[in-house]
Amino acid sequence: MVLYEVNRLASFANEDEFIKAMMGRSAKVTENEQARKQRELDGLLARDKDLDGLFERLYADNVNQKISDAQFATMSQRYEQEQGGERQTDQGPASGTEKDQGQADGH
Repeated sequence: MVLYEVNRLASFANEDEFIKAMMGRSAKVTENEQARKQRELDGLLARDKDLDGLFERLYADNVNQKISDAQFATMSQRYEQEQGGERQTDQGPASGTEKDQGQADGH
C-alpha cells in the first residue's frame, strides 16, 4: 500500500498537480468529517428533545402524584446529567416555583 502511494505521488509531473491532488483529498476528508459531525449533532439534538419531553411527563406525573418526590428527584437528576448538567427547562421560571412549592407541601 505504501509503495503504491509512493509510486502514485512520484507520477505527478509537476508540483501543481501534486498540490491539486492533495487539496482535493484534503477537501474530501474535511467534507466526510463535517458530514459525520453533522449526523452526530443531529442525533444529540434529537436526544435532547426526547429528554425534554421525558422531563415534562415526569414533572406532570409528580404533580399528579403518580410518582413520589424521591422518584422524581432521582429520575430528573439522571435526565439533567445526560443533558450535560443542570439547566432550566423551556417552561419558564414558574415551573420551578411550582415544583418547589409541591415539595414543600409534601406532594
